[in-house]
Amino acid sequence: MITPCRDMSIIEEFMMLPEVRRYAEEYGSAPPKFEASKKELWFTFSKNGEDAGMINMHVETGSMCQFHPYILRKHRMNYVEMVREFFGWFIKTMPPEAIKLNAIIPSCYKATIDAGIEAGGTVEGVDRMSYRKDVGKVYDRILLGITRQEMSNG
Repeated sequence: MITPCRDMSIIEEFMMLPEVRRYAEEYGSAPPKFEASKKELWFTFSKNGEDAGMINMHVETGSMCQFHPYILRKHRMNYVEMVREFFGWFIKTMPPEAIKLNAIIPSCYKATIDAGIEAGGTVEGVDRMSYRKDVGKVYDRILLGITRQEMSNG
C-alpha cells in the first residue's frame, strides 16, 4: 500500500539504511538532508505490514513531476507493484494539469530500468556520461517517462 509520508524522521530512517543510503548520497553530499517542501513529496510502500520501499516525487513544472523509487532488496519482486500503486495515487490525487512523470535511472542499473519499463515507462532519452559511480566510472542516465493517460491504460 502506498501512503504519503510527511514525517521526516521516518523518511530519514529509511533512507539511511545501509542498502538505501548509497542511493540517497548519489545526488548530494553525505549525509543527505531530507526536508519538507511543497514541491517535494514522499510516500511509503508497505507490504504485509512492513515498510518495503519509499518513493520521492518532486514537482518540476505544472505538467511534469520527477519520481525516484527506492525498494529494499528483499522486496525487489514488489517493485512494479509499488510503482503502479504510486501511479494510481498520482491519477487520483494530482490535478489534471499534472500529466507526466519522469524517472532518471543510471544505465548501470539495468534491472531497475527493465522494471520501470515493465511498470509502463517509455525510454525517452539518454543523458550521456552524467552519473559517476565508484572512482573513474561514468555512466549514462536513461530517462523513462509515462503520461497520465498511459498510467490509466496500464
